Amino acid sequence: MSDHYVADGSYLRLQNISLGYTTEIRKIANTKLRLYLNVDNIYTWTKYAGYSPEVGLEGLDFGGIPRTSTATLGLDITF
Repeated sequence: MSDHYVADGSYLRLQNISLGYTTEIRKIANTKLRLYLNVDNIYTWTKYAGYSPEVGLEGLDFGGIPRTSTATLGLDITF
């Protein structure tokens, strides 16, 4: 047995950030405006050499596809 292929899989991940701002528009009666931003899978800090430190079954890394980052920007207007 050898530990030659054993790698440190520790990591720190910034998973999700959600920001939003809601305001009323006084010139138009009962109107609200909401602007929001949601970002998923922002960054992973690791010294792991593979794509992602999250490995499959039994701790084996089969070179799977890493998680994608997504961003959503939106505007809601309520009358």
